[in-house]
Amino acid sequence: MNANRLILFLALPLLSAASPVRAEEEPLAQKAYHILQTYCHGCHGVEFEVKGFDILDREILIDNSVLPAYIAPGNLQESYLWQMVSEGSMPPKKAKTRPSDEEVGILKEWILQGAPFPQAVLESETEDSAESPETVEIDGRDLGEQAYGVFEKYCYRCHGVEFKKQGLNILDHQVLLDTNAETPYVVPENPDASLVWKQLSEDAMPPKSSRTRPTDQEKQIVRDWILAGAPPFPERERAERPFLSDKEILRSIQTDLQGRDENDRVFRRYFTLAQIHNNEHASEKDLRMARAAFSKLLNSLTWQSEIVVPEIIDEHKAILAIDLRDLIWDREDHWDRIMAEYPYGIVLETSPDPEIRHLAEDVYRLTNCQLPYIRVDWFVANASRPPLYHDLLQLPDNSMALEEKLRVDPYKNFVEGSAIRAGFLQSGVSTQNRIVERHRSLFGAYWLSYDFRDNTGTSNIFRCPLGPRTFRTHEGVFESPFEPLAFEQAGGEIIFNLPNGLQGYFLVDGEHHRIDTGPIEVVSDSKQIVGNPTIVNGLSCMGCHKNGMKSEFKDEIREGAGAFGEALLKVQELYVPKEEMNNWLKRDEERFMLALRKSVSPFLDVERISLEDLKDYEEPISEVAFKYISDLSLEDVARDLGLPSTDPLSIAIQNNPELKILGLGALTEGGFIHRDHWDSLQGVTSVFQKVAVQLSLGTPFRSF
Repeated sequence: MNANRLILFLALPLLSAASPVRAEEEPLAQKAYHILQTYCHGCHGVEFEVKGFDILDREILIDNSVLPAYIAPGNLQESYLWQMVSEGSMPPKKAKTRPSDEEVGILKEWILQGAPFPQAVLESETEDSAESPETVEIDGRDLGEQAYGVFEKYCYRCHGVEFKKQGLNILDHQVLLDTNAETPYVVPENPDASLVWKQLSEDAMPPKSSRTRPTDQEKQIVRDWILAGAPPFPERERAERPFLSDKEILRSIQTDLQGRDENDRVFRRYFTLAQIHNNEHASEKDLRMARAAFSKLLNSLTWQSEIVVPEIIDEHKAILAIDLRDLIWDREDHWDRIMAEYPYGIVLETSPDPEIRHLAEDVYRLTNCQLPYIRVDWFVANASRPPLYHDLLQLPDNSMALEEKLRVDPYKNFVEGSAIRAGFLQSGVSTQNRIVERHRSLFGAYWLSYDFRDNTGTSNIFRCPLGPRTFRTHEGVFESPFEPLAFEQAGGEIIFNLPNGLQGYFLVDGEHHRIDTGPIEVVSDSKQIVGNPTIVNGLSCMGCHKNGMKSEFKDEIREGAGAFGEALLKVQELYVPKEEMNNWLKRDEERFMLALRKSVSPFLDVERISLEDLKDYEEPISEVAFKYISDLSLEDVARDLGLPSTDPLSIAIQNNPELKILGLGALTEGGFIHRDHWDSLQGVTSVFQKVAVQLSLGTPFRSF
């Protein structure tokens, strides 16, 4: 069938599914259709998780040859769909968005009214016709919201975070409709003249390298939005929070220190959310997620056995405090290591404001530290990746030393049969075959993967399931006793439990040496957590393993390996049945989730949160890190500098050639600068610090 016939329009069913309705029934039919489209069609129509079941095809829904029928018009008890929705089984618990009680009530009334579909007219020439059918008139506000969602999901990372095309923020309605542009991004009511639609319809954007691409239905939403005149996007809420200045931050820290025992003050360190708090576009949810991300990361960077919850010390909940001793960070000069990487350090003892100078001097004296507070967002984005991730967690240079620390012996466990494995053709990070293996460790589980550059020769795990050919352990180097059937890996990922139950991460090459990033030809990240497909140790792993160990894999080796005799017995011993593997995965997931709940729930504004509900939350560290790397506007730069408005900065840029040399000139013309330019520490000081000097805000902090 022609692809055009398969496109499902907003508020418009397939012609074969259309059902006549009375005029007074139309609003209910439209509402119910929209609910099914919003919450169900992604799995049952786009991905077809139940073969042949398109939830937007009414003939399928009311087919009484299927028992139980998905919908028995007028009969809730006989309607399988209603049973699943009313019991909360569908959408599944893991779904991020679920229908409200009001929406569930609409579905109930809709079924009782006979489950009518909206009246529609689809003009379809022939199955081979390429002409786009007309669409019915739709609420423009709803279309604006849905088009915004498509752009945010597929386009905003490149055109809003990174600004790969200068000045194009895909979520800025005014920019999209700019009639002065050489090639207009959007021409209201004319998709064919709109660059956005041309790029989208021709599959030129998102680029071919992107693994997540809009569906036909999502493309149609954008087309309908343009046809409807490109109605405005939903208003972004502007928070009404008082501006938090350096003076107020110092005053809050001073008050906290004065209430502490003198011997404890030197171990107090502070992390501020001021840049997020002062952003009127940042929601309260953004602030909660930042606090949760900070707490989770802190507890992922320590060998302490207990979860350490940071302490909020101010009325705005924008400053968090820790005691270095609680994290065992006092013994290895961890704070000095952080300061060596910190690009926003400004010593305020030279501030032109005498009150700030006095507060700074007192805070520095009480903590015996020249810079006892730093930004939360920078810390989350940078301490979650090398080099800080490796240094703060004190990870060794190779997996053998890590295994010795965790009391794991992969070779011994392989020989004795206490290791368990699963092997499969593809995984979420690789198109090559892969093996994952579990060992018991000092603090819980020790998982490692064997990854390959291709599927041939000794990289084919179905022909060679009993590797690796060489085991390198802290006890020595050992050859596989099944050498003819031993694979040779290109590298791997290690996931291990920390003493507090959270997880640590470790990437290795084929020789077991620690590496910062995974080779792109071996593994890649379709979510692009770090802004590109590269897997970066720490951050990429945290974003992927948000609920601990992933359980989607299914072993294909136990029944499919080419092994016989003693080798077959070893395969069956290692590659355990699915039920056994699932039991271990469930146990390891629960250990992680219990620790995660302890670390993040105090900051999610929930008194008691179940482990299942916690799984529905976004992974906070990767969320905060992603927002931190966004390109910076004039407003963002002013906020980073602690300025309550853009006026002083704008005037300074226009009158100070040095600021233009530093790359800030484009800001006054509506342009942006890259975050990695702004916070780069190439040389003695960062661009931020140099700008702060030009504005007489203070003196750059140096860690040497």
